[in-house]
Amino acid sequence: MKMFSIIVPIYKVESYIKECIETVVNQNYDNYELILVDDGSPDNSGRICDEYKKKYSNIVVIHKENGGISDARNAGIKAAKGKYIMFLDGDDTLNAGVLQKIANILDEEEVDILSGNYNIYGSESNQNDYILKRIDVLNDYLIYLNEIPWAVWRNVFNRRVIDENNIEFAKELICAEDCDFFLDFFDKATNKKYTNINIINYRTNRDGSITNSISYNAIIGQLKVFSRLFYKYYNQENKEIYEMFAKKYLNTITTIYHVEDKEHLKQIYNNINENKVILKKVKGFKYNIAKFLWSIFGFKNGSRIMKLIK
Repeated sequence: MKMFSIIVPIYKVESYIKECIETVVNQNYDNYELILVDDGSPDNSGRICDEYKKKYSNIVVIHKENGGISDARNAGIKAAKGKYIMFLDGDDTLNAGVLQKIANILDEEEVDILSGNYNIYGSESNQNDYILKRIDVLNDYLIYLNEIPWAVWRNVFNRRVIDENNIEFAKELICAEDCDFFLDFFDKATNKKYTNINIINYRTNRDGSITNSISYNAIIGQLKVFSRLFYKYYNQENKEIYEMFAKKYLNTITTIYHVEDKEHLKQIYNNINENKVILKKVKGFKYNIAKFLWSIFGFKNGSRIMKLIK
């Protein structure tokens, strides 16, 4: 069995995919398979993947109709044969030597999830001697990171946990699918660890990337996920975590000035009106200003004003 299955969803990344693949095949560790999922990309990305498949026996290429990043990742999971699953986006790169570093950790002890760090593409890596910490509850991440590392490319997942619990990405979610998948997995995992090793080099501000696209589907998806997680941890009386998701929920509201369609705005407003208790749980100067502006100008216009005064 291969140690790692590295899944790369691919859509309109012909300018980046070669570099992405090269950083995997040039690792000083070869016990892996690289699964390239061409999600119906209309450019030359699929052809580039096929060229690499001819050169490397441990590359698997899947061509499918466009279904979105979650559907592409799910297709990769179904095809995966490795003990551990990793995710890499087609415009990012794998950090040099990282597979060997991770394998060294996992050879010592089988874990269900190993969370790590990342480096911004083009910046110098400040990697020092690595640390390895046990994670028992979500709050532990806040001690070491001041955040929860739910971007799936920051994590190494034991495929056994995925298979035994039928964990998959929710295809209807955009921009919140990583959070949803990660927390579902976290709840099912037993042995959880964090290391400060930089796993990937993350490319920011690429035109057309999902992270940089603000749309109705992205906004409503985040509102649904963050509100659901707020109530989950509110009911568990985990104040540190539910307040974090409350802030995520309010931060999402501040982006709705991008939405023009009246029916879409209606759906967003319905969600907010159903979850007004979340607004009451957030304190702080920025959020108090936002709530004041929303009370006077409405959510859309108030959010637009927030953008102008930042």
